[in-house]
Amino acid sequence: MIQPVALLAAVLCALVRSASAQDAPAANDGSTGRQPEQMVLSDALLGAPVVSESDVTLGTLDDLVVDRESGRLLAAVLAPAPSVRPDGQLVPVPADRLQVADAAGAPADQAPHRVRLLGIDAARLRDAPAIDRSRWPDRTDRTWFDRMLGHFGATASGEPTRPERLSSLVGRGVEDAEHAPVGRVSNMAVDLGERELALALVDEVDAGERVLAVPYGALRPAAPETGGPRTAAAAAAGEDFALGMSRQRLAAAPRVDRADLQRLRALARSGEAHEFFGVRRRADARPGREQPARPRGESGRSREVGGPRTQ
Repeated sequence: MIQPVALLAAVLCALVRSASAQDAPAANDGSTGRQPEQMVLSDALLGAPVVSESDVTLGTLDDLVVDRESGRLLAAVLAPAPSVRPDGQLVPVPADRLQVADAAGAPADQAPHRVRLLGIDAARLRDAPAIDRSRWPDRTDRTWFDRMLGHFGATASGEPTRPERLSSLVGRGVEDAEHAPVGRVSNMAVDLGERELALALVDEVDAGERVLAVPYGALRPAAPETGGPRTAAAAAAGEDFALGMSRQRLAAAPRVDRADLQRLRALARSGEAHEFFGVRRRADARPGREQPARPRGESGRSREVGGPRTQ
């Protein structure tokens, strides 16, 4: 017969073992155990491996197509693996199907090693409408966009006014309100959660370790300078960006260290950079959001006229 004291001791030991098992870390299943960060830099995103929801390798991310006017993500363009699609063509998929996937044991701020394609497997990619790698559609052609939506059963969140490849936006020049060169776009902060280009990182002419952090909504197509070196054709092509601010005003603009991704994310989400440049975040412009007072320009007047574009 078991003594009461011995029985009580056995029960207590069992409870301790159970609590220890619950507190012990789970076996390494290839994840970090936290929600992956969805705002990443374009140079870490383009070329990243793409996997399905069941972790089957599907190919790599060749590019993103964005709406030039708003910075909204329209599509992710995949380069499928030969085992998925041997014809070597590129396949656009709806941008909302793309999600950053943590690499096994990766630090929170490490560049993503993989992106995940939600709700699309190899079979759907195999017979999807494709783009010839050597002949991208013209900016005014949206037939590829309609075919993509139809194949994947998706709906557009808005009409694209001017589809552009993300890779073509990086490297463009940026000038100030007097047409003087500020620098060049070296990177973009892409928010896959909000499906938008959040911030452009601009290497200034006298660049150091810190870069100018500019909301995408503050970048406008550069207008030709009367009697200047730039032509109307070059301006119409949208090869350069313009900021409606003088260099003196830009001296106080937000800047970040190149490697400080946490600070960059904080700038984008706090609205600090947007407030400085006088533009709204797309998230704040949605119905039901209270609109903050519009910042004033250098002269004290509202930036509604002559300032960065609004969205």
